[in-house]
Amino acid sequence: MSGVMNPSEQAQPGLRLLARGEYAAAVSSFETALRSHPQDVDSWFGLARAQLALGKPEAARTALARTVALAPGHSAAQALIASLEDDGGSPEVLKRLASLAQAPGAGFIEHYAHAQALLRRGQDDEASKSLRAALTLQPESPQALVDLGQIALRQGRADKARDAFRVASGLAPGEWMPQLLHARALMALRHFAQAMTVLNEAVAAHPREVPLQQARFECALIQGEPQKALEAAQALETLKPGDANPLYQRGLALLTLGKLPEAAQALQESLRLAPEAIEPKHALAQVRTAQGQQGEALSLLEELQRAAPRALEPVLDLSRLYLAEDRTAEAERVLRALSAEHPEEPRVNLNLALALFKQDRKPEALSFIERVKASRDASLVEQARKLEAQIHGAPLRPPIIRG
Repeated sequence: MSGVMNPSEQAQPGLRLLARGEYAAAVSSFETALRSHPQDVDSWFGLARAQLALGKPEAARTALARTVALAPGHSAAQALIASLEDDGGSPEVLKRLASLAQAPGAGFIEHYAHAQALLRRGQDDEASKSLRAALTLQPESPQALVDLGQIALRQGRADKARDAFRVASGLAPGEWMPQLLHARALMALRHFAQAMTVLNEAVAAHPREVPLQQARFECALIQGEPQKALEAAQALETLKPGDANPLYQRGLALLTLGKLPEAAQALQESLRLAPEAIEPKHALAQVRTAQGQQGEALSLLEELQRAAPRALEPVLDLSRLYLAEDRTAEAERVLRALSAEHPEEPRVNLNLALALFKQDRKPEALSFIERVKASRDASLVEQARKLEAQIHGAPLRPPIIRG
């Protein structure tokens, strides 16, 4: 016996609520039905599904136990019981779920439970097959579509992920997670304007969901709309009072807007709450650099380098300031430490080449230039060629790397 094919009359109201995502109301409906019909299998199984949706596994276990006691061949209930027992490492549980999914007449729940077990073990390709089998039985399942989309996103197939999340969003208009994932897939495809449209619609319906505002901040900043990023950061401050990160985000948006004093104030407030945080300290150093306060910027970046010698962006900024002041040995020192973590990063290699060139160590510089020339960044390759020409005697001034 699989899932509910022809549900009992008593279970139907609860099942309708379950399909609409009204899980608490579904629990009440099933419990009402069971008070007058305590032997109704469909109501017990529906109650178990509603409790699972509410994140109440122990209550679900009780309802599932009653289901199989009344109907020992109820394979969908058996699949959910096995899922609750699964810790992601038991071959016996996986085998049991596979057997239930492969049995004649297996329904959506059996296939979906098997897919979830495979996902817990990192077996994305096999999980995709089980999810597709589930979708042939219930093609309008937003959960299965979301899982397929997440697999596609992990595998670098953002276009397939986008399509799955878009359909899931339409099937579950009251849920914000498919919309968030749809926007993330669009961002992975660099379709930032479309992603922002999706996020704006989601935020309008769910203004208090932190992950939506977080994604809106990121998308706006990447898209080059710092005012929208500022609005998202301010919303996050309201949602997370006393949290350092929204203050940092506000500071970053203000920095991008060129409002340097306001940016510095927000970043200092963030650092007061999280004095060891790397990002706000780095952003504050960028503000001080933009304000012409090189000494304070250097102090902040040197402090960061001592705490996190392999943090890419702050140490790169520090190396640029050292190179600008002809402190080439110090630039080489911090870049060597950084190179151990990022040996193929072209900006590290280009700055190292420049530091070595300025110390008249041209053969060493050329070896790092060769690494930069393998980069896909045309601007960095051009700068590397200019430095190479200078090393070979062309009258070009060595560049200070800025990207």
